[in-house]
Amino acid sequence: MRPENRDDEEGRVTNARPLTELATNGRHATSSAEAAERVRSRRELLGALRRIALNLETADVLELRADRSASPALAVVLRERAAHRRRTAGRVRAGLAAQGVPPAQPVGVTAAVVAASDGR
Repeated sequence: MRPENRDDEEGRVTNARPLTELATNGRHATSSAEAAERVRSRRELLGALRRIALNLETADVLELRADRSASPALAVVLRERAAHRRRTAGRVRAGLAAQGVPPAQPVGVTAAVVAASDGR
């Protein structure tokens, strides 16, 4: 099907094509390989965000257990493990930042918690 010449709202002549042609060969169309790459990229990002959340949540639980522990030695070990989890979350977050993903602060998280997870 031949494109039609139409005037747009500002009086310019444009090539109007049927939507089916734009979907297959227009400048906005994407190949299935490009679409698959975007899906893979989003899945990787989601996996990294889940790892960050899991490590921070686990660190919070370890801190809570340390606070409730009757054994000072156990409390020290639990706090060390919590700190390790926060450092791990910080490394994953830094990896995302290196890829150009803007940092996001989860709802309800204070700046102190974010700083602690980054190892500051």
